[in-house]
Amino acid sequence: MGRFFQSCDGLVEAACLKCGQVLEPLELAGPIGYISGDRARTQGGYEGEHTMRQLQRAPRPGTHRTSRRPLLGLALSSLLLASCAAEFSQVSMDGDFEGLDAELDHEAEDEGDAAGADGAYTLVELEEDPCYEAVEISELRDTLIFSVSCEPESVDVEVGDVLVGVSDGGYLGQIVSLEFGDETLTVHIEPVALAEVIGDGSFSTEVELNHRAIVDVSGKVLYQENFGGMLVESGFRSGAIVARGKLHLDGEIEGGRLQMFESVLETNLDVNFQYYVAASGGHSFQKTTTLESFSIPFAFVVSGVPVVGRLELAVIAKARSSAPGYIDLSTGYQANTRYELGGRYEAESGWDGVASKEKTSSSNGLQLDGNASWNGRVDLYLKPALRFYEVVSLEGKQGLYLRGYTQPRCDGLNWGVAEGYGGSMGIALTVFDWWTPDMSIELPGDENALVDGTFDYPGAVPSWLEAVCDQEDNDTLGGLGSGSDNPAAGNESSGDAELPGSGSQETSWVQAQGIACDVPVSGNSATVPFATDTLDGYSCNVGNYESPEVVYSWTASMTGPVRFELQNPQPTEVNHDLFVLENTSGLPVAGYGAACTASGLNSLPFDAVAGETYLLVIDGYAGDAGPYQAVLNCDP
Repeated sequence: MGRFFQSCDGLVEAACLKCGQVLEPLELAGPIGYISGDRARTQGGYEGEHTMRQLQRAPRPGTHRTSRRPLLGLALSSLLLASCAAEFSQVSMDGDFEGLDAELDHEAEDEGDAAGADGAYTLVELEEDPCYEAVEISELRDTLIFSVSCEPESVDVEVGDVLVGVSDGGYLGQIVSLEFGDETLTVHIEPVALAEVIGDGSFSTEVELNHRAIVDVSGKVLYQENFGGMLVESGFRSGAIVARGKLHLDGEIEGGRLQMFESVLETNLDVNFQYYVAASGGHSFQKTTTLESFSIPFAFVVSGVPVVGRLELAVIAKARSSAPGYIDLSTGYQANTRYELGGRYEAESGWDGVASKEKTSSSNGLQLDGNASWNGRVDLYLKPALRFYEVVSLEGKQGLYLRGYTQPRCDGLNWGVAEGYGGSMGIALTVFDWWTPDMSIELPGDENALVDGTFDYPGAVPSWLEAVCDQEDNDTLGGLGSGSDNPAAGNESSGDAELPGSGSQETSWVQAQGIACDVPVSGNSATVPFATDTLDGYSCNVGNYESPEVVYSWTASMTGPVRFELQNPQPTEVNHDLFVLENTSGLPVAGYGAACTASGLNSLPFDAVAGETYLLVIDGYAGDAGPYQAVLNCDP
């Protein structure tokens, strides 16, 4: 067995000097694993024992043409430097395997060859040729222009060879044509499955994001706009996010086919922040911001074939807020979460998914100035992507959200804060084996109430609520629930829900139509028999809605984001707006306007909670009425 890192010399001398660390001696008997912290590790992937020298170029004459510059030395040195740089606290590494100091070049003691697929392909690594100077890769990664210091025609490469390299994220393909310039060699390649090139082999490795990946969000503004002197802003007053990730990869290849593949991504997202929304007037916004991103390169070798990849991890925040008037609020939140998402593929049985989560959390409630209704949410999630030779093989999203609301009621301003979790992942392995099916897995989302309460109004009850609160038996809107006597209780696919209609507010009712996910509804708000002209204003929007409206009722069968939207809207001809109302029974007409939770123009996203009934309204602005077509998209 060979020994490595013994005196911090040779191949890794510059990396050691950069780290200022003494690395442990390590005996290598397999492909390169990820190098992290102050130690190195590998996990074996070969049958039998191979020394480091043998891994760099195991001789198999006639099947692999190479030169003196060891590719694995280049990749390993890059990984060591990436490891040194991985002591980051808001650091983004480009992950390239290029640009290393010349002192990292190491002469292999023995030139040799490595075979893939038991000689089925001839493997060529032009970056090891003594003539090699640089390579430029096209956007589609099917054309590579090599700058060389010798006659391009003298480079030992032929059509039909398989070209592999580590620069710019790596590349792998079968050569279909060659072009020779004065000092350049242009190579055109087409995709080839990695399993076909390898033939037989196995691998097991781990890629890890350093535990000190900290994102400071103190003072981070997520949204800010000035609308003619009206300022709207949201963000973090203080806080930090700690993101950690660990990717496990295992695979077995036999006879040029992928027999087993396992990929499980373990992520930890720890948050502690104070979030705020401040607006001097009515508003509705949604904004996504990338807070930080990380890129971790890695490489390992299977049967002499270098496999080059990178794990990318983005930390993303998404802020949403809607209110009809002045609001200034903040809420504090702390959570520690751990997710596992991935899958295991067996050629004989197919895919088995892996999905789990753990969490602890708390909130310090809502601090508020203002008496308007408000709905808001901030999402924090990790978005991973795994690439082999810059081809995406895994994408996903996992994280949490914090949702809050205020609801004006006769006895005060009700408020609440809830949290939710979820995740999803997709895996595609065409880079390994074209015949392996894709896999997708979802971590079911859930929502839990954290804290709620009621604020006293700083003065009198808002004027728009006075008429409602003066109604007999309507002294407190908060007491009206969604029990069996609720005339607004509908269902997802059929059935109608009664709403207060024109005439006597206590006795005259009209029908709200049932609506189902992804099934379009259409009509004419001026002529359909279920249209009414009773909802003339809404607490979640400011405007003149003295026009006919149509109402649909939907009971959510799932928890998560949905979108109620107009199809092919023509607002210059018929100006319809959209509203979501609470399922509140027994209210007079004005009460339903007060129960508005969100509004939109042509599209209205909102967060549904399983089991809750929502009233979806299409109302004309400033007297408009006419044809419409709408749909409830439950998978936006």
